[in-house]
Amino acid sequence: MTAKNPSALFLLPLMLLYGQNLFPQDRAPRLEDFAGSLVLTGAAGGLLRFEIPEDLYRGLERPDMGDIRVFDAQGLPVPFTIRETAGSSVDPPPVELPFFPWAEENDVSLPSGADIVIDAEGTILNIKGRTGRPAASYLLDLSRLETAPSMLAVSLGKEGEIYNTAVRIYASADLARWREFGKSQVLAWFGEEGTGREFLELPPGENRYLLLKFDKTDLPPRNISARFAKVEAPPEAKERMISGEWYGGDKRRVRYDTGGFYPLRTIEFPLSQADSVEAVIRNRFHGEDEWRFAARINLFRFNGGNGEIITSGALETESRAPYWELEAAGEAAFSSIPGCRIRWAVYELLFLGRGQGPWTLAWGNGEYGPQGGLPEAAGAGIEEARPLGASQYRPRAVKAPREGGWGPLVLWGILLLAAAILSGLAFYIAKSMAKGKQ
Repeated sequence: MTAKNPSALFLLPLMLLYGQNLFPQDRAPRLEDFAGSLVLTGAAGGLLRFEIPEDLYRGLERPDMGDIRVFDAQGLPVPFTIRETAGSSVDPPPVELPFFPWAEENDVSLPSGADIVIDAEGTILNIKGRTGRPAASYLLDLSRLETAPSMLAVSLGKEGEIYNTAVRIYASADLARWREFGKSQVLAWFGEEGTGREFLELPPGENRYLLLKFDKTDLPPRNISARFAKVEAPPEAKERMISGEWYGGDKRRVRYDTGGFYPLRTIEFPLSQADSVEAVIRNRFHGEDEWRFAARINLFRFNGGNGEIITSGALETESRAPYWELEAAGEAAFSSIPGCRIRWAVYELLFLGRGQGPWTLAWGNGEYGPQGGLPEAAGAGIEEARPLGASQYRPRAVKAPREGGWGPLVLWGILLLAAAILSGLAFYIAKSMAKGKQ
């Protein structure tokens, strides 16, 4: 059969060769398959964390960061995951509050605007003179606070003095209408840490002014401070400026190349001088792709009061496209090339220190897609991995075929060629047999 069908000897190795090149993901990736690498060290056996460097984004071949792998010292793959760094919780510092004694004429008297001296912003300056019993109530001014407090910390009497007193809280937004916080609260100190109570909960709603009524008159406050709930800081982001180039001779289009698949959060096109231009923003992932519409905005810049510069601000986006185009959409063209400021999210690599270290972070081979590995783990017990030297990048000799590229077409071409050869061979054999019978 082999002797009578020499075309099969040519077709079989050809299909094996192309099949191996078209589907490299069928074999396990190796470190030498990737263009970029960075050696990491850390404690073996545990979870290690490492912030993704900017060099990695500039060397990726896939926008989904699927062409990333981690190898141990023996070249074996290591389980890992990639995640965006989380925001942090911040405890705002306490703020000491001014307070004024309120000498009540009777048990139900409350302050009014006629009793209080305030400035134009509503800040309490003083309380007008009053006669009556010794003060057992104190007026608090919260008007200068930028954030509403969650509670009050109150210290009463002399330092170290033992006390136990009930407190009623009234709140007002305008010194005209007061509402009572119905919850009964106690302030106490029994001489030892952890045996007293120094915090007061606050009523919901707008609490610009507070009135604290104590059941005793011999415990003047030493200090009253506002305490605030934790503030969730947004995840960290990094930024850099990108230079643009004119495209065309009419100064209506500018193109930018970020140089990599950055996980963008905002993109901004600041003007260098006073101007206002309506523009269309487009982007694309590869140089041969069609431009895709991203947004239509009005870019502007002008001088405000007190030397302030008013600008159009940044555009929020989650696109990872490296190519961006800005085109003037109205009658006016750009007077100069707008800048381009990108801000991207900070991602971190979380991998298992399996096998023998050091470990190598590798990237830059679009033939390999995302791989499942390390499941999402709790934040406890994760140590920092440390880089050993700088990252290395060696461009690969053969660029990875893009999804939907030439690979499937080549395979279909091989199959059609094989079908044509076999059909011709069958016709030749049938013709030869017919001649033999004659």
